[in-house]
Amino acid sequence: MSRIQRRTLGWVLCLAVVAVGAPSCRGDQELPVVSLEPPLRVQEPSRPAADGVYRIGAAPIFSPVTGFEQYAPLIEYLSGEMGRSVAFAQRSTYFEINEMVRSGELLAAFVCTGSLLFNGDGLVPLVTPVIDGLPEYRAVCVVSRRSPARSLEDLAGASFAVTDPLSLTGRAYIQARVRQLGADPDRYFQRLVQVEGHDTLLRLVASEAVDGGCVNSLVLSGLGEVDPALAAELTVLEESPAYTAPPVVVSATMDPALKETLRAALLGMSDDPAGRAALEALGIDRFEPASDTLYEATRDQFVIQTVDAP
Repeated sequence: MSRIQRRTLGWVLCLAVVAVGAPSCRGDQELPVVSLEPPLRVQEPSRPAADGVYRIGAAPIFSPVTGFEQYAPLIEYLSGEMGRSVAFAQRSTYFEINEMVRSGELLAAFVCTGSLLFNGDGLVPLVTPVIDGLPEYRAVCVVSRRSPARSLEDLAGASFAVTDPLSLTGRAYIQARVRQLGADPDRYFQRLVQVEGHDTLLRLVASEAVDGGCVNSLVLSGLGEVDPALAAELTVLEESPAYTAPPVVVSATMDPALKETLRAALLGMSDDPAGRAALEALGIDRFEPASDTLYEATRDQFVIQTVDAP
């Protein structure tokens, strides 16, 4: 498996789980209509692990099986560095992962930048990944290669797919762009379709089950090698400015000594052969220290509303 493929399957930092089968052509399947600003359900409080195992989570982009496979070398590496068993945990929404970090059930988590900006109370960015030499990514709007659309304005009144409510690239970006055009995000498109995962969104757009959608650039960049036939079915309409790459976060109440131990372990991975192998499996060059100030420029580009309850 190539580096690009591993990056695409194992790391994106933005994202949702379990791809559902995409229709082979328009009209094969009725897809649900959603709002760009749905309330998030309240999660039951999570309980900290009582078994002494450290758990690392991730807001997943593909299936849990793929997630476990790609994160396994990291988990093994951290087990050795932390001197305690480390396990991997996934859930189907970004919100659930955030709640698990806040509660202490997760020691840390790989989350979407939107998870930090829109639902980040009690979360602290610990490190930021550098991917292909840059600590950044973008939102990319795509349509089918057969689409007559050449700009976002051409999609007014069309159908559009969105991902997790906390996704910066899969939802918040298009919401902000439509507002920039002077329109109501919930009225601009004829139909909004909620999907689980950026990979699913790309299949729906390519098959013309929906007219367009926005995805994480790291997903799209690796698509040509992972699935060149699918990549050939897509056309890019526009890209967002660069955003700071999705961070690894911890709870604001985490024990300071434990936090520094974890930070040192992650920052030191690129200097250790086993650590470099684990980074390679995730498509990450290295980690850099993170702080909330790194995300201020991205935060300023959006109308931020803290989302934690209906």
